[in-house]
Amino acid sequence: DEKFCFWCADGEIEKVKEYISQGKGVNAKDKNGRSGLWLSVYRNQSKIVQLLLDQPNIEINSSDPNKTTPLEAGLICNSYSSVQILLKNERTIT
Repeated sequence: DEKFCFWCADGEIEKVKEYISQGKGVNAKDKNGRSGLWLSVYRNQSKIVQLLLDQPNIEINSSDPNKTTPLEAGLICNSYSSVQILLKNERTIT
């Protein structure tokens, strides 16, 4: 869903919360194949990153078409606070 991904990238936390509360998929991708988690890490939207990681069905290693994971995107873009959040979570990250 384009809007969801835009909101994740732009840090629109209230809109993201509303989207999630409606039961819509948190693993939606934009037209470029990037997930909301990927975009929020890339743009260092740490509050969105944490919110998405709190969702039990989040695909933490969902890569873009170039096979770049959210963790790799965060490292490339120096999104250190978002990278820290990813690394502190209990799921396996690649």
